[in-house]
Amino acid sequence: MTDHPRRPSVGLRPYREQRGLTQAQVAQEVSRLAWYRHRQHVGVNADMVSKWERRTKAVSGFYQELLCEVFGATPEQLGFRPPAAHALTDDEDTGAGGVAAILAQLGGAASLLGPAVLDAWKVEHVKRRTLLKLMGTVPVALTTAAAGQSTAATARQLDTLADGYQTLYHSSAPIDLMAPVVAHLRAVAAFLRQSPGTLERRQMLRNRSRVATLAGRISFFDLDDPMSARSYYQVAVEAAQEADDPLLVAAALGHLSFIPAAEGSFTAAEDYLRGATAQMKPRQHAGVTSWLAAVASEMHTNAGAHDAARRAADRAAEVLDAGGSPDLPWFDYYDHTRLAGFAGYTLLRAGQLDRAERALTNAIATLPLQSVKQRAVFLADLATVHVERNDVEAACDSAMQAIDALDLAGYATGTGRLHELRSRLAWWQTHPGVRALNDRLRVA
Repeated sequence: MTDHPRRPSVGLRPYREQRGLTQAQVAQEVSRLAWYRHRQHVGVNADMVSKWERRTKAVSGFYQELLCEVFGATPEQLGFRPPAAHALTDDEDTGAGGVAAILAQLGGAASLLGPAVLDAWKVEHVKRRTLLKLMGTVPVALTTAAAGQSTAATARQLDTLADGYQTLYHSSAPIDLMAPVVAHLRAVAAFLRQSPGTLERRQMLRNRSRVATLAGRISFFDLDDPMSARSYYQVAVEAAQEADDPLLVAAALGHLSFIPAAEGSFTAAEDYLRGATAQMKPRQHAGVTSWLAAVASEMHTNAGAHDAARRAADRAAEVLDAGGSPDLPWFDYYDHTRLAGFAGYTLLRAGQLDRAERALTNAIATLPLQSVKQRAVFLADLATVHVERNDVEAACDSAMQAIDALDLAGYATGTGRLHELRSRLAWWQTHPGVRALNDRLRVA
């Protein structure tokens, strides 16, 4: 006997029934995904799903992709095509190599993740129509759990893994890193169900909050998936609250504020930031406090409240310069360099181009080489400064450097900034540099 669910037979209906969904619910989920992924309104209903299941109506490639995402299955498993018996494609080999390389860098602690890393990898890659039989490329150690060791040792290994994810985040392909991160959250949930002691439970809850926040960052900033990000951030908040760690609560709420802000709901974003700031009262920390002020400066900037943005940026600098707080092992995404990037963006949007250029140039010069994702954002903002001065050559040069950085590790935020830049370059479409930039962006 095993605890694993029975693998469904091939076809839409077995997968739907195993998940306890009605045909109407499947239709609703397909419609939601069609709008979320492709901004298309579709007329899927229960009758259409019934015809798909009875094979009286063919399923187009567009709907096949959405159904694969709904069920977390492959086209072969849903009966859209016969099981593949071909060699791995270049894309699949690349995906396997990326995940395997990350697992190797995480070391022996990755054995805690077990087969869950394979399941998580499949779910993430099905969304992008790239599924691979990964078992042959994952070290054998991954198939064995941490049986027999103490919960204290397990908790320490979980923290070692979290440290590894943080290091890898700044330069890894997000889709590859997401697999072990999701598997990690599942493993932590399983360990928590084993009723560890009070100290180990708090340590695991803090670990869960930290890794869930990272999962939210990958989902939102890297993969442009705000719905998943919101769920991960909520998990992070709940775990941090149960662990009684106000700083982790503040970090999760601060990240959560980006989601409504991106949708133009600045009041909701400010509510999250106020909640995060309230967590700082019992335990002040200069870095986290400054970061929250820097986030507020970006929110005010995007809302067009430039005076409020400037005041928030000034407060962020004042608090960070005062310092005096101990280092936090999980707080590696903010420092004076990142603050300079926040300031550069705020100054750019306020039309203070000289100050914006100085801040962004300084941020690019002092950013660690491995932080390629943040480098892409800073370079895109610097390119926008050049556009505002009608310096097309310099703008294209900075933008090309940003794309080079994104080639090393995808980052939806950086790509979005570059597409905004391209719209500003519409007047110079015949310029050779702009044409080259357009060609690169079509591929990026």
